[in-house]
Amino acid sequence: MFYFQLNQLYLSRLDLLLVEFNKVSIAAIAISGHNQEDAEQSKQEWDIKNLTMGYGLILKRMRHWALYISNGEFDHEPLLFCEPFSFWLMRMAY
Repeated sequence: MFYFQLNQLYLSRLDLLLVEFNKVSIAAIAISGHNQEDAEQSKQEWDIKNLTMGYGLILKRMRHWALYISNGEFDHEPLLFCEPFSFWLMRMAY
Protein backbone atom coordinates (compact mmCIF):
# COMPACT_ATOMS: atom_id res chain seq x y z
CA MET A 1 0.00 0.00 0.00
CA PHE A 2 0.97 3.64 -0.13
CA TYR A 3 1.64 3.12 3.60
CA PHE A 4 1.73 6.33 5.57
CA GLN A 5 -1.35 7.87 7.15
CA LEU A 6 -0.21 11.30 5.96
CA ASN A 7 -0.33 10.00 2.37
CA GLN A 8 -3.87 8.80 2.95
CA LEU A 9 -4.99 12.17 4.33
CA TYR A 10 -3.28 14.11 1.55
CA LEU A 11 -4.55 11.91 -1.29
CA SER A 12 -8.08 11.67 0.12
CA ARG A 13 -8.30 15.46 0.34
CA LEU A 14 -6.82 15.87 -3.14
CA ASP A 15 -9.38 13.38 -4.45
CA LEU A 16 -12.20 15.54 -3.08
CA LEU A 17 -10.71 18.73 -4.52
CA LEU A 18 -9.97 17.25 -7.92
CA VAL A 19 -13.45 17.97 -9.28
CA GLU A 20 -12.94 21.69 -8.59
CA PHE A 21 -9.36 21.62 -9.89
CA ASN A 22 -10.54 20.09 -13.16
CA LYS A 23 -12.93 23.04 -13.65
CA VAL A 24 -9.89 25.34 -13.85
CA SER A 25 -7.83 22.93 -16.00
CA ILE A 26 -5.66 21.51 -13.23
CA ALA A 27 -5.07 17.76 -13.29
CA ALA A 28 -3.43 15.46 -10.74
CA ILE A 29 -2.11 11.92 -10.52
CA ALA A 30 -0.60 10.05 -7.58
CA ILE A 31 2.42 7.95 -8.57
CA SER A 32 4.27 5.41 -6.47
CA GLY A 33 7.04 2.89 -6.83
CA HIS A 34 4.70 0.30 -5.34
CA ASN A 35 3.08 -2.40 -7.45
CA GLN A 36 -0.35 -2.31 -9.09
CA GLU A 37 -1.98 -4.46 -6.40
CA ASP A 38 -0.86 -2.11 -3.60
CA ALA A 39 -1.99 0.98 -5.53
CA GLU A 40 -5.42 -0.50 -6.21
CA GLN A 41 -5.76 -1.66 -2.60
CA SER A 42 -4.93 1.82 -1.30
CA LYS A 43 -7.38 3.42 -3.73
CA GLN A 44 -10.16 1.08 -2.61
CA GLU A 45 -9.47 1.26 1.14
CA TRP A 46 -9.16 5.05 1.06
CA ASP A 47 -12.31 5.43 -1.08
CA ILE A 48 -10.46 7.36 -3.80
CA LYS A 49 -12.92 8.04 -6.64
CA ASN A 50 -11.44 10.76 -8.88
CA LEU A 51 -7.67 10.57 -8.50
CA THR A 52 -5.66 8.38 -10.87
CA MET A 53 -3.24 6.23 -8.89
CA GLY A 54 -0.08 5.35 -10.80
CA TYR A 55 2.38 2.69 -9.72
CA GLY A 56 5.67 1.07 -10.65
CA LEU A 57 7.82 4.22 -10.72
CA ILE A 58 11.36 2.89 -11.06
CA LEU A 59 14.32 4.10 -9.02
CA LYS A 60 16.09 5.49 -12.11
CA ARG A 61 13.08 7.74 -12.87
CA MET A 62 12.80 8.81 -9.22
CA ARG A 63 16.42 9.95 -9.35
CA HIS A 64 15.89 11.65 -12.73
CA TRP A 65 13.11 13.73 -11.13
CA ALA A 66 15.45 14.49 -8.17
CA LEU A 67 13.09 12.86 -5.66
CA TYR A 68 14.28 12.11 -2.14
CA ILE A 69 15.02 8.37 -1.89
CA SER A 70 14.74 6.71 1.52
CA ASN A 71 15.88 3.33 2.80
CA GLY A 72 13.11 1.19 4.21
CA GLU A 73 13.63 0.66 7.92
CA PHE A 74 10.52 -1.35 8.79
CA ASP A 75 9.20 -4.70 7.59
CA HIS A 76 6.24 -3.06 5.85
CA GLU A 77 8.47 -0.69 3.81
CA PRO A 78 10.24 -1.45 0.53
CA LEU A 79 14.06 -1.50 0.63
CA LEU A 80 14.16 1.83 -1.27
CA PHE A 81 11.31 4.24 -1.89
CA CYS A 82 10.74 7.89 -2.71
CA GLU A 83 9.24 10.25 -0.20
CA PRO A 84 5.92 11.91 -1.09
CA PHE A 85 6.22 14.72 -3.62
CA SER A 86 3.97 17.03 -5.64
CA PHE A 87 4.29 18.46 -9.11
CA TRP A 88 1.48 20.78 -10.21
CA LEU A 89 0.72 21.14 -13.89
CA MET A 90 -1.90 23.27 -15.56
CA ARG A 91 -3.41 22.36 -18.91
CA MET A 92 -3.06 25.25 -21.31
CA ALA A 93 -5.55 25.98 -24.08
CA TYR A 94 -3.92 27.21 -27.28
